Amino acid sequence: MFYKRTKIAVKQFLTISLLLLFEFMSPLCAAQEAIELIEQADTLRVTERQSSVALLKKASRLTLSPYEQDYLNYLTSFHVAMGGDISKAARQIEPLLSRHVSGRLALRLRATLLSLYAGTKEWEKGVILVNELATIQKEAPRDTDWYTARVGQIFFFLHLELFDDALQLILDARSYPEVISEELNCRFTTYEFVSLKGLHSQRIDNVWLQKLQNTCDHLTPNVYTIEYVVSWAELLNERKDYQSTVDFVEAHWEKVSQLNYYHLFAELQEFYASALFSLGRYQQAEAIVNELVNNPLSENYLQGFLNASMLKSDLAMKRQNFAESYHWLRIASELRRQEQKSALTKRLAIAQAEFSLAASERALQSLSKQNALLESELSVSHQRMLNTYLVVVLSATLILLTLVSLFRHRQQRKRLITTANTDALTGLANRRCFTETVSSYLRDIEPTTTYSLVLFDLDNLKWVNDGFGHQNGDWVLQQVSQCISTLESPSVLSAARIGGEEFAIFLRDMSANQAQKFAAQLQQHFQVIDTNERLDSWRISASFGICDTQTAGVQLSELLNAADMALYQAKRAGKQQAVIYQPANNATT
Repeated sequence: MFYKRTKIAVKQFLTISLLLLFEFMSPLCAAQEAIELIEQADTLRVTERQSSVALLKKASRLTLSPYEQDYLNYLTSFHVAMGGDISKAARQIEPLLSRHVSGRLALRLRATLLSLYAGTKEWEKGVILVNELATIQKEAPRDTDWYTARVGQIFFFLHLELFDDALQLILDARSYPEVISEELNCRFTTYEFVSLKGLHSQRIDNVWLQKLQNTCDHLTPNVYTIEYVVSWAELLNERKDYQSTVDFVEAHWEKVSQLNYYHLFAELQEFYASALFSLGRYQQAEAIVNELVNNPLSENYLQGFLNASMLKSDLAMKRQNFAESYHWLRIASELRRQEQKSALTKRLAIAQAEFSLAASERALQSLSKQNALLESELSVSHQRMLNTYLVVVLSATLILLTLVSLFRHRQQRKRLITTANTDALTGLANRRCFTETVSSYLRDIEPTTTYSLVLFDLDNLKWVNDGFGHQNGDWVLQQVSQCISTLESPSVLSAARIGGEEFAIFLRDMSANQAQKFAAQLQQHFQVIDTNERLDSWRISASFGICDTQTAGVQLSELLNAADMALYQAKRAGKQQAVIYQPANNATT
C-alpha cells in the first residue's frame, strides 16, 4: 500500500516538473525562432523577395521584443520600397530613427532612408541624415553594415550630382584594409563608374563595361548587381548610339524584368523606347512607352514619366494625331514644372549646407505676422493676401537667385582652380601644381619620414610622333596617365606631367628601393597597353630616375636634380629601366 502511494506521488511530481519546464522553455524557443525567421528574411530580402515576405509574415505572428519589432518593420518597409512605393516606405522608417541612434540597425535605417530620400527628392531631410550617418559611422566597426551605409551616402550624393564628393567617398572606403563582399565591391564599382560618367563621360570606353561585367555578372542577379546595366544604357543613349542601346537593353531585358523592381525596370524601358523611336521603330517604341505610362507606380517616377510623356507626344505627332500630341505635351509641361521645382529644391539643399538662411527665416516670420493681421481684417483680406503672396514670391525668388549665383560662382571658381592645376591632355597635375604640392610636404618633413621622387621619360615618343602622327603620340601620353591613376595608392602624394614626355611621382613612406618596385609595376602596366590598332604592336616603355630624401636632400631642386641624373643614366644604359640615384657615383641601378 505504501509502495503504491509513493509511486503515484512520484508520477505527479514528474508530471508537474515537466509542465513547468515546458512553460519555462516555450518563450525562449519562441524568441529564438522569431529572431531566426527575421534574420533569414533579411538574408533573402533582395534575392528571393517572396520568400522573405512570407518569413516576415510568419515572424509577425510571434511575440517580439521592441528591437525585433523594429527590425521586422524595417524589412517590411524595405519590401514596400522594392515594390515601387518609396514614399510610403520612407514614412514607415522615419519613426524608427529616434529609437536607434547607434549600432547596426541605426546604420541600416539611415542608409536605406537616405536612398529613399534621393528617390522622393527630399533633399533637405537627406542632408541632415548624411550628417547623422557620418556621426554614427565614427563609432561603428567597419563591417558590412558600415560599408552598406557608405553606399547609401554615395547613392544620395550621386542623385545630388555631387560627383566629386561621391568619388571621394568611394576612394576613401576602398583605402581601408577590410575585405568587402563581392556584392559590395560590385556596387562600389558601379557607383565609381557613375561618378566618372558624371565628371568626364567622354573618357568612358568599353574597358569600363568589361570591368563592370567582370565584377558583377557572375553574382546572383539582384537589384544591386545589375544597377550598372541601366547606367550603361543611359550612357549609350547620351552618345546617340541608339542601335547599341537597343542591342544592350535586349541582351539584359529578361534578367532585369524578372527582378520585379519597378524603378530599375522603368528606367531601362525609358532608354529602350527612346532609342527605338530614334531608330524609326515607332510601333515598338509606343508599346514600351504605353506599358510605362499605364503603370500606376509611374506617378512616383517623375523623370521617367516626363520623358515618357514627351515620347508619347512625339509618337502621336508622327501619326499626325495632333490632339493626342497636344494632350501629352500639356502633361509633360506640368511635369517639367514639377521637375524644375525639384531642381531648385535640390540646389537649395546644397546651399543650406554652406550658407545661413537667416534672411529667409526673417521673411517667413514677417509672413506669419501679416497672416495673423489679415485674419482680423476680413473686409480687405483678399487684396492684402495677394500683396503678401507677391512679396513672399519676390523675396523667395531673390533668395534663390542669390543662392544659385553663389553656388555657381563657387563651382566656377573650383573649375578654374582645377584647370589651372591640371594638364589638359592627360588630366594629371601640371608642373606648377606638382611643385607647390611637393614643396608644402617638404617644408614640414619629419626626420623619420622618407619621401621618394620618381622621374620618368617615355622612350622613343618622338619616333611615335614622327612615324604615327602626333594624335597617336597624345594617345600614348593619355594611356600612360591612366596607368598612373590605376596604380594610385595612399603613398602617392602627387603625380604630374611636368614636360612634353616627362612625368613625376612623389611618394610618401617609400625608400628609393621601394620606389623602384613601384616603377617596375608601372613599367609592366605600360607593356600591356594594347597598341595593335594604333602603333602596329609597338610596346610602350619608359626610363626611370629615382631618388629619396635620405640620399638627395629635402629641397625640391635637389630631388629633381638627383632624379634627373639617375634618369640620364637610365637613358644611357639602354632605356626601359629604373636607376636609383647614389651620391657617390651619381647613379646606380
